Amino acid sequence: MKIKLLFLLFSLLIFIIGCAQELNFSGRWQGKMIQQNGPRGEDGYTMYFNLRQKDSIVIGTSRIKIPDSPFFADMKVKGTIKNDTLFFKELDIISQNARPGYFWCIKKGSLEINSATKILEGKWSSSDCMPGIIYMVKID
Repeated sequence: MKIKLLFLLFSLLIFIIGCAQELNFSGRWQGKMIQQNGPRGEDGYTMYFNLRQKDSIVIGTSRIKIPDSPFFADMKVKGTIKNDTLFFKELDIISQNARPGYFWCIKKGSLEINSATKILEGKWSSSDCMPGIIYMVKID
């Protein structure tokens, strides 16, 4: 009987620790945004998220950048988390240096986290741009 009780308590402790280690989306993320049929094709753009999470709500900023160039845009971001998915929407551009003749897309999408690799990956779309994919890793 004591062994069963100890096993039950140990199992409960492992379950509580597992729940407490649920991934927090707060922090800095870095990765790539790709538009397969867009101006940069598979080369894509460098993308960053700087997020703060409270419960299931996420707020912060995103940055999209053409690698090895001075062209970027910083955007305000808001999102929600449901299960292992971040549903995000860029609200507006905070600052930018756009490439002449081009503009930055205001994106929305859903990024699912792979719990084993801690990689965010998913699709994004925009009302005035071709859709694509994003993948990111947490850098802090």
